[in-house]
Amino acid sequence: MGIVARNCMGEVLRAKSVMRPIMVDLKIAKAMEALWAILFCKEVGFFNVIIEEDAAQVVNEINSPPSYLSNTGHFIESIVKEINRIRSVKFGHVHRELNGAAHVLTKVAIEQKMNMEWL
Repeated sequence: MGIVARNCMGEVLRAKSVMRPIMVDLKIAKAMEALWAILFCKEVGFFNVIIEEDAAQVVNEINSPPSYLSNTGHFIESIVKEINRIRSVKFGHVHRELNGAAHVLTKVAIEQKMNMEWL
């Protein structure tokens, strides 16, 4: 998983690549990524955030009334709880091509077989 934190000018403030368990279900993996992104923001003290995810279905579940019966329900429930602890959070969908830096960080995590963080 790759996370890139930028300021309002688009400048990278912090980045992280994380090894995650192999997931068979892509939707579950994307929901887990969204949760980790929220936790990352809390960890570094970002409280006005916009999280961009390339999985539209996950973004829709986060932004709509929760349905905890789906296969991602427990992640969505955790995300909603964590969102309530941050001042301002917006989830938006972006096309995969626009999320290139995060995908590069994901490849770095896979190749290096370790978690890394940059300030």
